[in-house]
Amino acid sequence: MSQAVLDPIPQRDRSTRFLLVFLLVSLALHGLAFGYLSTMEGRKLTPGQKPVEMVMVEVQKPPPPPPPEEKKEEPKPPPPPKVKPVKPPPIKVAEAPKPPP
Repeated sequence: MSQAVLDPIPQRDRSTRFLLVFLLVSLALHGLAFGYLSTMEGRKLTPGQKPVEMVMVEVQKPPPPPPPEEKKEEPKPPPPPKVKPVKPPPIKVAEAPKPPP
């Protein structure tokens, strides 16, 4: 007979056991954290820096840019010389005699 038939209660797998342990540890840690925070309730917090004061300031428009200076026209460079394309030498093909039918 197999072990499954002899053992009527199936064993839990590892993932279920891990999940239960994880949840219990998480609940314990959260409980401790909330307990610690509740004891800090009686303490007074020291005041921090005073809040920043918002101030409206008028911004002056910047002066317009100076007019562009006249540029001297530079002489255009001469066009590149035209190159004639070089023809490749003709391909020589040997003719073979046709075989008889």
